[in-house]
Amino acid sequence: MNVCKDFEIYDEEINLVVKMCLLHDIGKSYSGINLFLKPFIVFISYKKRFRKIFFFLDREKVCKYFNHSRYSFEILKTLNYSLDILNSIKYHHSSRNIVDSKYIRLLKYCDNIS
Repeated sequence: MNVCKDFEIYDEEINLVVKMCLLHDIGKSYSGINLFLKPFIVFISYKKRFRKIFFFLDREKVCKYFNHSRYSFEILKTLNYSLDILNSIKYHHSSRNIVDSKYIRLLKYCDNIS
C-alpha cells in the first residue's frame, strides 16, 4: 500500500507531509510526562474502570498531555506552515470533522496504525 498515493500526496508535498508527521505531537513536550508515566496514562484512558486513578495524578500534566494537539498547533504556527497543515495537527485527535483535508485524513490514519 502506498499511503501517499492513497491520500493523493504527490512529490512536491511529501517533504511537508513528513515534517507534519514528525512534528504533530511536539506539544506533548509541554506536559512534562515522562516515558514511564505515558504508557500508564494511555492505558487508563482506554479502560473506563481505571479512570478514577486520574484523580491521583498531576491534573495539569495530564490535561496538557491530552491537549497536546493545541500546543503543537501553537508551536508550529510560529514557523509559518500552511493552514491545512496546522489544522491537521490541531485536529488530528478530534472525533468530529471540524476541518477536512487530505492531510488530516492522512495524519489520523498514520496516528492510528498499530
